[in-house]
Amino acid sequence: MGKTVIVYKTKYQSTKKYAERLSQKLDAPMLEADKIKLRDIKDYDTVVYLGGVYIGSILGFNFIKKNYTLIKDKKIIVGAVALTSKLDEAKQRLAQHNLTEEMKGKVPLYVLRGAVDYSKMNFIDRFLMSLLVKMEKKKDEKDWDEDTKALIESYGKSADFTDEKYLEPILKELNVQ
Repeated sequence: MGKTVIVYKTKYQSTKKYAERLSQKLDAPMLEADKIKLRDIKDYDTVVYLGGVYIGSILGFNFIKKNYTLIKDKKIIVGAVALTSKLDEAKQRLAQHNLTEEMKGKVPLYVLRGAVDYSKMNFIDRFLMSLLVKMEKKKDEKDWDEDTKALIESYGKSADFTDEKYLEPILKELNVQ
C-alpha cells in the first residue's frame, strides 16, 4: 500500500475521532490540515483527507484543492464528516461543490456521519442551527424526513452518529480490512 498519512480538519472533534481510528488501523500519522505545509506530505504515497462539512463545504479542503496539481500523482481519498443519514445524496452534492473538475473521477469521496453537541458550539453555529430548525419546523410534520426529525429532536442537545462502519469504504479503497 505504500506510506499513508491522515490529514484532517475538525471543529467539534467528530472528524478527529475518525482520524484517530484510521490512524490506528493504518498505523499512519495524523496531521492537522491548518498546521501543515505541502512539504509535510511529500513523502507519502496516499493522503486520506478528513474534514467536517459546514454549509456544504468540507472544512480545510482548500489545502488539497490549491495543491492538487502538485500532489495529483498521490492517491487521495476524501472523507466528509456530516450529520446527514442520506450518505449517497450528500456524497453527490459534496463532490459537485468541493471537488474540482480535474479531481472528479480521480479522487474518491465518502461521507461519514458525525455528531452535534450544542454545548460546544460557538455562537454563530448555534445561531445557524436555530435558523435551520425554525425553517424546518415551518414545514408540515408529515413532510419531515429522518434527518429533519433527528435535527429537531436533538436541537439544543447532543447527538452522536459516529460509527466505525463509516470508515469501511475508505479502508476498502486502501485494500485494508
